[in-house]
Amino acid sequence: MRLGSTEQNLGDFKQSVLDENDLVNFEENSTPLFRTANEQAPRATTPVDKRMKLLRKQRDRIEIDDSLSFVEREERLQRIEDKMKSAVATFNEKWYETE
Repeated sequence: MRLGSTEQNLGDFKQSVLDENDLVNFEENSTPLFRTANEQAPRATTPVDKRMKLLRKQRDRIEIDDSLSFVEREERLQRIEDKMKSAVATFNEKWYETE
């Protein structure tokens, strides 16, 4: 027996061990052992993640807004930075309370 590609050999193995229904159930209910470069690891989204994402978007918009003076931009960025620190501190407090 000539060995082909790994993918072909794996396919032959699946077909020899599993019938068609088992194969469909296996592929639907299993998680891959390896991820391709384009796939990201699953991640739990928390309210803090959402809050930080929103604050980063606000910060980015302020940084590119040319209509603001330097002082006004710095004040707004500082307020957003304070909100980000507060969100992280609140998350950390809750995290350590649960341990």
